[in-house]
Amino acid sequence: MDSMTLPAAIPARIRLGDLAPDMIRLETEIKQLTHAIRMAAYNAETTLARALDGHYARAGDEAYTPLALDVVRIVDGEVAEIVTFDGSVFPWFGLPEAL
Repeated sequence: MDSMTLPAAIPARIRLGDLAPDMIRLETEIKQLTHAIRMAAYNAETTLARALDGHYARAGDEAYTPLALDVVRIVDGEVAEIVTFDGSVFPWFGLPEAL
């Protein structure tokens, strides 16, 4: 195959099932819950880094810029609704623009 035919051989899209048959696409609710858990993990990591300030050489250099705020409503032990706010609403909730 020469360099002129190579681009035509690469598909523009590949179905997830073709790439990895055992993988599935996450539903929106699960995906947003995963984002909320990741955000909580980042917050915990930043808090730990700040607690180690003075004991950990780079603790003062660590920071994260949150991109969104997910509010999760749980009914009967299950996620009933997830509302996502972008970073522009952080001041409304008294949240910092960087962690």
